[in-house]
Amino acid sequence: MFKPGMLNKYNFINIISVAMAGVTGGLYLYTIYPYYFNHPITSAILYVILFFMICVFAGRVKRSVWNMIENKWFYIIESLIFLGLPVYFIMHGYNNYWNIAGVLLLGYLIIYTSSNVRENIIRLEVFLISPVFYYGMIFQSSFFTEAIFAISFLLLIDRMIDKDRIDHYFIMSAVILAFIVFINPFLGVLFIVFSTYRLRQGIKRGVLFLLIACVAYYFMISLLKGQVTVLSLPFSNISIAIILPLILLLISAVYAGWISRNIYEVLFSSSLLMFITVLIYNSTLQVPRANLLSVIYPLFIFAIRDSNTKEYIGKILED
Repeated sequence: MFKPGMLNKYNFINIISVAMAGVTGGLYLYTIYPYYFNHPITSAILYVILFFMICVFAGRVKRSVWNMIENKWFYIIESLIFLGLPVYFIMHGYNNYWNIAGVLLLGYLIIYTSSNVRENIIRLEVFLISPVFYYGMIFQSSFFTEAIFAISFLLLIDRMIDKDRIDHYFIMSAVILAFIVFINPFLGVLFIVFSTYRLRQGIKRGVLFLLIACVAYYFMISLLKGQVTVLSLPFSNISIAIILPLILLLISAVYAGWISRNIYEVLFSSSLLMFITVLIYNSTLQVPRANLLSVIYPLFIFAIRDSNTKEYIGKILED
């Protein structure tokens, strides 16, 4: 018997996204704030359990119950939250305007992309109770904000690119995605999944899109290197032992983009692949785990959606 709600056995994408968001927050508590807890491992585990229970409770509430909330007043309160948080941090000396712009954009995206109040509430909840956001604001990490801007560009590009035409939107999209990878190479996984998903119906257009992006990326490295702050990954330390996992990651990214049905599944599959990449890099190249997890977390937020279909293991059982 199908039970209404966003977190049940039919909506496995939501369950995995919420679970991974909780695990990411737990890893933050363990790696970033170990000196604030007497038992960091226990504290991280308790946080993950509490996080998941809160999300499950909100997600199992019927859509009709959440829809009783008047949209106008809910959006006003939500907007005040996203406006008030940056003001609070500025008043206490944390005036990173790049991160503030990211928070405002995140609030707009949550409101704009949510199909109903229930979906909006779940996404807002996942955002507000996570230490990932507060770490980014307080310690002025730009990686969280870069991921938010990347998501906003993908949502825009998904609407702009025509399936058959090669126009200025097509070229501009390739250049924008190349710039995203330039400032944060870790987002290359998201680039591969999205490009495969959006251009899978035209192989020639896909190859042309990739060539334009590569040329744009080359000129950015030549002209902007040293002028723009970017994430630096120690590619020079890559050993033979890590080449095979990276090849498998590339194949998995192409496959994930090929089978994705919409942009939200692109974000979901990309987040899982990027999480695996974090584990690979952390065990071999010692890249700071927190910086990379900050890139993944916004993807978990927007992978959550209130679908009108029953989904189970990637298949639509009933419309």
